[in-house]
Amino acid sequence: MKTIAENAIDEALVKAEIPKSGLFVMGHPSSIDTGKCVWEYAWHKPGEEVPSVKARAFVDVLTGAVQVEVHPDGAEPWSRKTDSA
Repeated sequence: MKTIAENAIDEALVKAEIPKSGLFVMGHPSSIDTGKCVWEYAWHKPGEEVPSVKARAFVDVLTGAVQVEVHPDGAEPWSRKTDSA
């Protein structure tokens, strides 16, 4: 699942002209409960504790279908979005 997500995110970042340098990969094991694996590429803004997500991939655990979101200005991590919901 991680390889599927990383390949899709890499392609989306290139299309969006967002550099990959400085980004790290975050996986969310609890996302399996939703039927999808969630992987994110993020970076830490100087002085910020919470990472800023530049791209997120949802991989369906049954079919392997992938959906990618790109956030050029950054977004909250998936786990923080679900915790506040």
